[in-house]
Amino acid sequence: MLASTVTRTALRHEIIRKGMHCFGCVAAVVAARLPPWVVVVVSAAVVLVYVISEALRVRGRGLPPVTIITDLCSRPGEEMRPAFGPVALAFGFVCSFLLFPPAIARSAFIIACISDSAAGLFGRTFGRRHIPYSRRKTLEGSVAGLACAAPVGMLCLGPAHGIIAAAVSTVIESLPIRDLDNLLMPLATGCVLVLLGA
Repeated sequence: MLASTVTRTALRHEIIRKGMHCFGCVAAVVAARLPPWVVVVVSAAVVLVYVISEALRVRGRGLPPVTIITDLCSRPGEEMRPAFGPVALAFGFVCSFLLFPPAIARSAFIIACISDSAAGLFGRTFGRRHIPYSRRKTLEGSVAGLACAAPVGMLCLGPAHGIIAAAVSTVIESLPIRDLDNLLMPLATGCVLVLLGA
């Protein structure tokens, strides 16, 4: 049963939005095979195009392919203000590949994308019980984020490290930090993995 506050249009937008997050998984696999400077240059170019497109979009213009995707991913209330989430996601991506070994950066970013996507979709669709410290997040979303990220983590890192990485990512996603989770999830997960010697 859908949560009463979710319309079909909002759910469609959320599916597209989280699909873009999951595209980050593909980018992480490719980036792990590239020199860090290439990852930085390509990511910087993508962010620059996105920021220009957002500046134009909020003024009623835009760069058609980017603006169309942004409009399809927008939640209610985001239509006329710049969307910061993709920039935070790009910074989390770049910082992960600059700070961590490629295998850890790839795994941390993939786990973060899966956890965030699952938590958002399940939380918005089926969420009923709000997390006390984060009224916009739900217990159902967090459980789904962990349940989806843990098997992926285990495939990438082995059972123990995979479950721990999924748990770290899920806890960060549950915090009331809005779009900053896109930056902090892969970084926190990567830090924990480095500390554990993964």
